[in-house]
Amino acid sequence: LRPDRNPLDKIEIYLEIVPLPVLIGVVFLSGLVLVAIPGRARLGFGLVLMPVWLTLGRLPDLGPIQALSKTTGFALFAFVAFAAAVDPHPKRRIPAILWLYPLITLLTPLWAVASEEKALTFILNLQWFMLCLAGVLVARTTATRAGLRRVFKCLTIGTAIALLVLFAAIVKSPGSIFRAGLGRFEPWGALSVHVGPVFIFGVPLLTYYGMRGAPVVFRPFALACAGMGALMALLTASRSAVFPLAFLMAVLGWAFRKSPITMVAGAVAIVAALYIGSGLVSEANLNRLNSLQTGRYEIWAEYVGAIARSPILGRLTAESAPLPGDTHAHNAYIEVLYQFGFVVGIPLFALAAWSLICAFRVYLRRQNLGLEQTEATLFCAMMPAIYLHGMATLAIYYPTYSWAFIQVFIASTFICLAG
Repeated sequence: LRPDRNPLDKIEIYLEIVPLPVLIGVVFLSGLVLVAIPGRARLGFGLVLMPVWLTLGRLPDLGPIQALSKTTGFALFAFVAFAAAVDPHPKRRIPAILWLYPLITLLTPLWAVASEEKALTFILNLQWFMLCLAGVLVARTTATRAGLRRVFKCLTIGTAIALLVLFAAIVKSPGSIFRAGLGRFEPWGALSVHVGPVFIFGVPLLTYYGMRGAPVVFRPFALACAGMGALMALLTASRSAVFPLAFLMAVLGWAFRKSPITMVAGAVAIVAALYIGSGLVSEANLNRLNSLQTGRYEIWAEYVGAIARSPILGRLTAESAPLPGDTHAHNAYIEVLYQFGFVVGIPLFALAAWSLICAFRVYLRRQNLGLEQTEATLFCAMMPAIYLHGMATLAIYYPTYSWAFIQVFIASTFICLAG
């Protein structure tokens, strides 16, 4: 919800790379594609494309492709929202509380007026509105178990393609994939924390589909992608990626404990990938995973002080909430409170808390809802993993990540299922 202070991540820079006529042409072309795709395949196409397209927007070395992705994210969310609204598959009734997601965003243009970068802040707020609308409307299409599986499978396929794009950086130039002096995997110039969500979501689901949920002919491909994703996650040496991923893989291992042959097959694929990439692993700075020491605690304290000076409206009263240094908060919840105050933070966090409660209720009632044991366990564990990740990055509330869409969609789905 807040513009990146890195000058290379400004919308003005991307609009210089992608001229406005080209941008308009791409948006118009996406409309033609939307009309041309058959109704039953339209939503699936958008969901497969989303993780790929938004991941490209995190890869600076791709130049114009990254710029085009950055500037057209709102069109992609609009595409998915429209496809979900007209999807011919059965739809469920949406609980009224879920409309808080897009309604909260209708308030945020007030903060754009107070921002130092009004145009960029307004564009990001518009994109967050389209993301929330898309997430809620896609949750509406999960009225059946088949509908729920369809959405997760499409997102997983898109994430697998995104993982292949990231892995291509290793194939292309294995000697230059680490940031100099830090030993952290940065594919195509992306910061490790920016690509972490791709691994957190993709590796567990690809492992699950590789062991059980996909047709037999596709299972080796799914396990291979899971192995590559696990290797790249480890190479990032990012605690915000490795710890949530380890949590989800532990949950998946527990769910498969009564199927030892299946569990061994998945473990072999992951271990094989790590063994093949052992030379790269030795170059990664894995020692940082052994400690929770970080300079972010001081940053958080500074932000909390700024929040205390303007707790209700945040940056809307900028003179009473001065910018605390020249860095991000590295915490989605602190960032929201700093930017928008409790007037936005309370309903947003209330939705997060309610979705966690609903995920637990769904897990307890999984048999009545017709959910398969392992599938339900993994889906429900995804909810706390997402919010755990929010303790270290802004991605769950920042509309240039597919992770933010996944957060809204999964939260909305559990709130629907629990009802």
